[in-house]
Amino acid sequence: MIIRIWRGWTSPQNADAYEALLREEITGESVNGAQTPGMLGIDVLRHDPDPSDATQACAAKAADTAPEVEFSTIMSFNDWDAVRAFAGAELHAAVVPDADRALLTRWDERSRHYDLLSRDGNWKTLADDQ
Repeated sequence: MIIRIWRGWTSPQNADAYEALLREEITGESVNGAQTPGMLGIDVLRHDPDPSDATQACAAKAADTAPEVEFSTIMSFNDWDAVRAFAGAELHAAVVPDADRALLTRWDERSRHYDLLSRDGNWKTLADDQ
């Protein structure tokens, strides 16, 4: 299984609108294989800035901007062919529609991919790769 992780940031003022957009874009139909065969699911995370975000607070102060709200997506795919069906020929390029770009202040230009080794204590064996 391939795990694809991507992050984007938005202003606190646009965070609820971006979350609403994600809710519209990421529906049950988009994660059950109907739109993207081999996509097993997607998790969406939101992190609002808090006092423990010292690094972000310092960077925002230096840039004279407000701390940003971070969104992360963690997508699961059967294999690399399924990733290609979602991302296209540029496997690692971020997929960021125009509507998302209008609300985001910045985003990862490239997604990161991981081979899932264990879920809930069930480890993948070397024989699974053959």
